[in-house]
Amino acid sequence: MLQKHPTNSKKFTNRSFPNLWGEDKPSISKRKHPHQKPFFLLRTLIEATTQEKDLIVDPCAGSFVVLDACEATGREFLGVDLTYEELKEYD
Repeated sequence: MLQKHPTNSKKFTNRSFPNLWGEDKPSISKRKHPHQKPFFLLRTLIEATTQEKDLIVDPCAGSFVVLDACEATGREFLGVDLTYEELKEYD
């Protein structure tokens, strides 16, 4: 994660994540969206930069994996995307 100067302007509650992240990603046939991001990476970044009950906004939600990470960490979520096909799972 990169941050503009001053680097201490945002308070991370957890800086224990590594500079290089390794996580198995789902095969293309199992992805909800072509550009789906790794769940545990998103979860770690959300936990490091927000607090429970904070509102996370994702204007390009795509696979809605950020929603899953927010639910897992007790964050509120608002997400939109151009397609609604992926939402069928959440009905």
